[in-house]
Amino acid sequence: MTNMKNTASWELLARLKQHGIRWLFCNSGTDFAPIIETYEAATDDEREQFPELLTISHETVAIGMAHGAYIVSGHPQAIMVHVHVGLANALMGIINCQSDQSPILVLAGKTPITEFLKHGGRMTPQQSGQDVFDQNGIARQFVKWDSELRDPEQIIDLIDRALGIAQQSPKGPVLLSLPREPLAGNVGAVRTSQLSIPSPPKPPIARQSEIDEVKRLLTQADRPLLIIQKNDHECALAEALNSLASNQGIAVIEPFTTRNAADSQQPYHLGYQSGGLVEAADLILVVESQSPWIQRFESPNAKAIVHIGQDPFWTNLPSKSHRMTLSIAGDAADTLDRLNSSVTVADLSIQKRWEWIQKEKSNRAATLSNLKEQMEASSEITPAMVGRAMAEHMTETTRVFSELGPPPASASPRYPNQWFTPPFSGGLGWGVPCALGAKLAAPKLQIIACIGDGSFLFANPLACIHTAINLKLTILIIVMNNSAWNATRRAAHNMYPNGQAMQNTSPILTSLDDQLDFAEISKASGIAAYTVKKPTDLKPCFNKALNALLKGDRPVLINIITSKTDGF
Repeated sequence: MTNMKNTASWELLARLKQHGIRWLFCNSGTDFAPIIETYEAATDDEREQFPELLTISHETVAIGMAHGAYIVSGHPQAIMVHVHVGLANALMGIINCQSDQSPILVLAGKTPITEFLKHGGRMTPQQSGQDVFDQNGIARQFVKWDSELRDPEQIIDLIDRALGIAQQSPKGPVLLSLPREPLAGNVGAVRTSQLSIPSPPKPPIARQSEIDEVKRLLTQADRPLLIIQKNDHECALAEALNSLASNQGIAVIEPFTTRNAADSQQPYHLGYQSGGLVEAADLILVVESQSPWIQRFESPNAKAIVHIGQDPFWTNLPSKSHRMTLSIAGDAADTLDRLNSSVTVADLSIQKRWEWIQKEKSNRAATLSNLKEQMEASSEITPAMVGRAMAEHMTETTRVFSELGPPPASASPRYPNQWFTPPFSGGLGWGVPCALGAKLAAPKLQIIACIGDGSFLFANPLACIHTAINLKLTILIIVMNNSAWNATRRAAHNMYPNGQAMQNTSPILTSLDDQLDFAEISKASGIAAYTVKKPTDLKPCFNKALNALLKGDRPVLINIITSKTDGF
């Protein structure tokens, strides 16, 4: 038996576990030989010192699962892929992780470069064909840091550095390539996993002078508006927002939310669209929001606009022009808490604020009532109908991963971090893999992935189902099937409202007819699946699917035939 102790591969696995990495999401290849031998050579007790090695049948699924596990747990995750081809397959998920500021360690095996006697050298023609000039360059602009293991003794320091940088604000993915020869080599006695673990960096906090300036602005505002798109994992930001908005009479909207922060039924909550509020507000607090409004359609008139967050300039973006009179880089929950404890506004002013909020809320309620009447008269299933059907089954333990799914207003999420949507990078195929990772990390939660049919195809659905069955991940998959790239169709209609594309419900390059029968494919793969075509069948089908989910040990799918829509 080969003695793998003290090799870089052994120390790698041990160090990952010491950092709290519970799983290594793997799509393996020839470069994994030292990892495989290390695991097989270890005793059961020794394997307890390693992360659980999970075989994931496609890199899209692996990186998405790591992303989802981070979203619900708040802990960094790690994946390992096969040389440059595996890294290329994982790239879209890496782009999503960068946009979502998610600390994922991406390990990529690297083909051997030696060809003769060195242990780990080339043994197949593919290992010659997989040699590239700059493997890390495939993903370099989408990671915070990248490096390569050049000598076995580096492994501990590289892992510590990678995970430290990944967790430093603003958080993000990092990349480490692992050539086979040094991965199989001996570390020596100096830099081993016996070294102490460095503590992760703490987020910065706002300066008191900045807090004082926002306090001054708040005391003078008649119609303050807070815009937020992303909550934190611990919901400390949600709690701080709730206290500040309730105490000070501040209107809150969550346009294009990626992680909802507020109870949609709170008096201060005015929904998920601006509806003229950006123009009406005289002070705007933009909290953890990359794109708080669409510049083409809205132009704020506020005297002051304050951007608050870990990275209020969103430095990963080449260009961004949302108006900003003050930026505060720091923990957003801490900033809002300090504001709430220090701002004193006259009771009469707060009363006027609440009157303004209530008027806006009444106007929105009337609009929603009209839409509800139209929806109930429709013979087709609309996305909003799906949201309403889901709402009847959403509890405090429900988490929804909605990728081009129903509008959040239709489901009215009541709890922070209940409704997740993809980052604005827009890499499709995010929803189902993320939901699988969330279920793995939090098995007691009810996890729903509600996605468009195009998004489901991008997710490598058979790999998702295969992984879910093998890991016994019981999630509900809802495919909103309109047989179209609806976002592409909508973009053509919106950009050319008087053009020829507008005359066609399925203009060129937007149709997915004839769409696959996702229910039958799922049944053939060994999971329960249902198709819904009429609004009256939605409720009974949901009940049937959720009942099947509770009784089984694998996912359940509902294929819902929905109408095409023009709204966001």
